[in-house]
Amino acid sequence: MKKTSSTIIGLMCAVSLAIPYAEGQAVTQETSATQQSETQQAQTQQTAPPAVDTTPAFSDVNAGDDHYIAIKFLKDRHIIDGYSDGTFQPLKEINRAEALKIILGTINKTPEKDILTNVSLTFSDVDPSAWYAPYIKKGLQNQIIGGYPDGTFQPDQTINRVESLKMVLLEENHELPVTIDTAPYSDVPADTWFAPYAQVSKDRGLILEDRAAGALNPDEPMNRGDFAELIYRLLESTNGYKFGRATYYADSLAGYGTASGDPYNPMIYTVAHKTLPMGTLLKVTNLANGQSVEVKVNDRGPYATGVELDLSKSAFAAIADPSTGIIVTQFQIISQPSNG
Repeated sequence: MKKTSSTIIGLMCAVSLAIPYAEGQAVTQETSATQQSETQQAQTQQTAPPAVDTTPAFSDVNAGDDHYIAIKFLKDRHIIDGYSDGTFQPLKEINRAEALKIILGTINKTPEKDILTNVSLTFSDVDPSAWYAPYIKKGLQNQIIGGYPDGTFQPDQTINRVESLKMVLLEENHELPVTIDTAPYSDVPADTWFAPYAQVSKDRGLILEDRAAGALNPDEPMNRGDFAELIYRLLESTNGYKFGRATYYADSLAGYGTASGDPYNPMIYTVAHKTLPMGTLLKVTNLANGQSVEVKVNDRGPYATGVELDLSKSAFAAIADPSTGIIVTQFQIISQPSNG
């Protein structure tokens, strides 16, 4: 993920402003002796993250690329395929027929032999002999797709974000929220038809709100990398994983108090989160390279739009080059304090 110098400076300024100090208490500067003691303790306790498999998923999908972990996960499980030249072409847009095939073969793992159904095709633009016709029949049978008012399905049309969310969540067949009290994204009114799907997406981190305005951008077209990421998050969110962007504390905050009362020490693996109990231990993984680090919640924040975690600098550096400024992560609770 490349960032311009102005972007990185802006991120760091935002990080500095986003860190709450002692939740309404005055900021306190710890003594240098305390800081040195904690740094020595950190150096003896922190260990480098274990090595991970960083072999390319495809010739054009390498460790460090957007969607690397998602694409590699799905490829290793034979959920997605590449092209005959060994590429995946993650930036290529994905159409409605291609997306439907992946959905049916992934979420409930419908075997190929069970795809064929006796459902009648009434779409004027779907040839019954086309490769995708059986998938459209199955999608109709599962009630996860519909056509357009003009009687077409438009299988070659690029699928957008809200169509993707609707199809994957209907196929997953979990209960959707009945009422939505507040807008889940800044551009998704609570009373719009797709608000329930957007609410699930927001709660599970299926599609992250943009950093500019907290928007979903429901009409944005999906490419193959985007769609692989959506499927991956859908599957892994049922295993307790959360998803969100992470950044790190500015160097100037070293020694300042945190919401837990501890001074911020950039050498200790810690993290700020808005709601998780203090002392919660998280495993945070960089979705661009698979590197993970274990961190303890000791502060509140971050409060910048579209950012979920604020890592100590050493924790961030354990899984990413600090020059990237911000990364997309998955995280999982390892343990929580007994009184949390």
